Amino acid sequence: MGRIEKWVIPTCFRFTIHSLLLTHLHPARTENFATALDEHVLSLVQTCMGVNIDTAWSDFAKSRLALPIRFKGMGIRGAADRRFSQFIGGAVQSIIPLLDRRDDNNNILQ
Repeated sequence: MGRIEKWVIPTCFRFTIHSLLLTHLHPARTENFATALDEHVLSLVQTCMGVNIDTAWSDFAKSRLALPIRFKGMGIRGAADRRFSQFIGGAVQSIIPLLDRRDDNNNILQ
């Protein structure tokens, strides 16, 4: 498998089960998983680029990994950084529809 395939295939499928686990499990339970996932993604990036990011890149260049592509970054945010916001986002999306609320005619919507 070439460098392009090693980059494209995991990028297309990385937000399936990983995102599901980070969204539905408490962040205290996903710390080790998220850290290991980040290490694997960075290893994949280093393999695809053929360069050791830890030694060859400056701190400024490493910080640009997390920037969106439109800001000339790579768009790679670590799962360890996102796990708190993903959990809260999952809670908001699942709890709000469960709450009873009233419409303009004072009818209870369930």
